[in-house]
Amino acid sequence: MKRILFLLALAIVLGISVQSCREMGIDPWGKGGNGGGDTKDSTVITLPIEKLVGTKWQLVSIIGNSQNKLQTVPKGQFISLAFETPFHVSGTNICNNYGANVHSTQTGSVSFNEIVSTEAYCGDGLLDGEYIIGLQGATSYTASEKELRINYLPNPLTAEGSSKTLVFAPLTNTGGGNGGGNDNPQADMRVKQLSGRNYTLYSFVNANLEDVLIDSKNCTIFFKPYSTTGRNGTASILADCNKGNADLSFNDDATSMKLDNISLTKMACQNQITANRFVEFLRNTGSFEVSDNGATVTIWSSLQTFAESKMVLKVVPVIEDPLPLNIIQIQQTPPAGVPVSTYPSLYLSDWKFDGQYINIYYQYGGSINDYRISAYSLFEFTNNNASSMIVDLVTDGTSNPINTLTNGQASISLDAIRKRIMTANPNKTKITVMFRYNGQQVAEVDIVV
Repeated sequence: MKRILFLLALAIVLGISVQSCREMGIDPWGKGGNGGGDTKDSTVITLPIEKLVGTKWQLVSIIGNSQNKLQTVPKGQFISLAFETPFHVSGTNICNNYGANVHSTQTGSVSFNEIVSTEAYCGDGLLDGEYIIGLQGATSYTASEKELRINYLPNPLTAEGSSKTLVFAPLTNTGGGNGGGNDNPQADMRVKQLSGRNYTLYSFVNANLEDVLIDSKNCTIFFKPYSTTGRNGTASILADCNKGNADLSFNDDATSMKLDNISLTKMACQNQITANRFVEFLRNTGSFEVSDNGATVTIWSSLQTFAESKMVLKVVPVIEDPLPLNIIQIQQTPPAGVPVSTYPSLYLSDWKFDGQYINIYYQYGGSINDYRISAYSLFEFTNNNASSMIVDLVTDGTSNPINTLTNGQASISLDAIRKRIMTANPNKTKITVMFRYNGQQVAEVDIVV
């Protein structure tokens, strides 16, 4: 009888323990799971990098593999990773935006290079620094539809062991949140895209008619969210020759913003009419959208008007006199090999063939006047039909320690390719041009010459 009572009591205790584990979100049987709650990898099939294009992920935990130590990402420290192409990723790192080139020689291997990030201060003791270390030291990955894991070697190696793992869950809109902004990742991401960037007035749009301005290069706003009140913060304003500040706030889902207590100096400026129009719009801001990976902000007026009224801001300042087209000629690779870049920073955000040129859109870390891209090729085609060729990109310029992102655009001339193709085949030929930077493929585009 005592034995039966003992076994019954043991069963009751075990049942209570299992239920408690489930309520805490822990798998009592240790059979994996997602969300970073288990240090064992729950992925079964590893997807190739190409299959990850278009997916977005949120960092949920970091595992120190030698001691099986699990560090869960706290609420409010939103870190994301988006695969834009097989060669490029971007995302949010708490209060900064970043981009990087991806290199994967086979399914399961991965490395990230040319990591470029804004440099806003997010706070002490946060995970933004460790995350960048993880990307810089990445060696391999596993991926399924439910989870992504990136293994990396910290540099320098930590006392916790020789490797760690970044654990991601698919990024979805969880909803919720408030003005304090710690429980709505999508809202946090919208606000964080603004943080640390200086936007310049580009145009006003009324009734779908856009007025692109030529005298607004000194009308700027620098957003500084994330004060002690959560998402809310301040903004620095330049209205031509006048400077000032404003209180910045967002609604619950961060789809609209408000600037209160705008205070500016009161000097007479050269472009006073545009400056006044800019400030008046800032006093009546409403909903907003962020596009172009954070480079463009469109803000709608909160005033009730007959036709829609909005203002467009861009990170790249408006230049009154357009610059001449930056055309890059593809040169023959010298016998000594591809020259070494003297300014080692470049990642391509987009590339398009317009029938005449390959137009590339890029960013680099820093801001210099003599940044230059060169292109080299051996003009060796993969087969007699000239189906593909490799072009190496080289960057040069004066070293600059400024922590900022600079956008650029260039057009790569195809004259050298046309000359060689037409010699062998006068008909139109389709070619896949593969771009490399520092020996790693960063883009490919199909052309017809």
